[in-house]
Amino acid sequence: MEKEKIINIIHYFILKHYSFEMILNKLYLNEQELLDYLNIINLNSNQKTPVININGKPKIVYSKREFTIHNLENVKSKLKLMLISDKHIDHTDDRISLINNAYNEAIKRGVDYVFDLGDILNGPLSEVHNQSKVRTGTLEGSIEQLKKYHPDVIPTYFITGNHDLKFMLHDSCNIGKLIESECKNMIFLNNLFTCINIGDLHINLSHGSIENKQLTTIKLNKEFRFLTYNDPHIICQGHFHISGISNNYGALLYQIPSLKYDKDLGAVFLTIKELTDEFEVLYEKLEFKDNKQQVKSELRLKKTINY
Repeated sequence: MEKEKIINIIHYFILKHYSFEMILNKLYLNEQELLDYLNIINLNSNQKTPVININGKPKIVYSKREFTIHNLENVKSKLKLMLISDKHIDHTDDRISLINNAYNEAIKRGVDYVFDLGDILNGPLSEVHNQSKVRTGTLEGSIEQLKKYHPDVIPTYFITGNHDLKFMLHDSCNIGKLIESECKNMIFLNNLFTCINIGDLHINLSHGSIENKQLTTIKLNKEFRFLTYNDPHIICQGHFHISGISNNYGALLYQIPSLKYDKDLGAVFLTIKELTDEFEVLYEKLEFKDNKQQVKSELRLKKTINY
C-alpha cells in the first residue's frame, strides 16, 4: 500500500481513539514503522497526539492532545456568524435548496464568517444503513455533487464529521484537504474539533461524534478535556441534528441543527458584540418547517470574557 494511503488510514484510527496496539494489529506494522507514521501525522496535522513509553511500550495519549488555534480577523464591532451542520450531500433527501436559502440569508444579514460543523458528505455506500437512500455512495460522486451545489459566495470554514471521515478509511484519503482542494471558498480547519480566535472571542467547534453523547450530558473527564481547550467563550456542536442552548464547561453551548433531517431542520446565526468585560450574544435560529422559512426564536445571553 502507498505510504500516503497508510498515513491517511492511521490518521483515521487516531481520530477514532484506537490504541497503539490496535493500529499495529490492523495494519501489520512494526512499532518503529508506526512511530514514524505517527510522527509524520503530528507534523502535518492541526491536531498533535503525543506518544509516550509506559513500561517500555508505546502508548498514544489522547488526553494530552494539542490543537492548532486558528486566528481570524475581527472585522466589525458586531461579529455575525452563520453555523450549519450535517448536510449529508449524496443522500437522496439532502436539501440543496435549503442550503442555498441559508446562504442567501447569510448574505442578507452581512455574515462575516460561515462555520460548517461536519457531515458535509453522507459517506461511502458500504457504510450507510439504507443504500436505497444514496445517490452514488462514492467519493467521486459525492465530491462532484458538493462542487455543483455548495454555494461559494461566502468562505465556509469547516471541520469534518464522522460520515466524512468514513471516506478517509474507505478511500484512504485525507477527506478534509480533498474537499478544500476541490471546492471553491471551503477552508479546512481540522477533523471533528477545532479552536478559533476572532479577536478576543474564543470559539470551539465540535462535530460531537467521538463523544456519542450530547455535550450537555457528558462528564468532563480526561477524554473530553478538548472541549475546554483554549478556554472557549462559546462551544458549538453538530452531529445530533438538534438545536439547543445551555451553559456548560464555563461556556455558552450551542447545538446546531441539521440542514437535511426533518426533526430539526435549519441554521443558526450568532451576532456577537464585545462589551467592556463580557460578550453579548444574540442567537437566532433560521428554521425550515412545512415548506416555510422563519426565525423561530431569539435569545440574548452574556458570557464573561476569560483572561
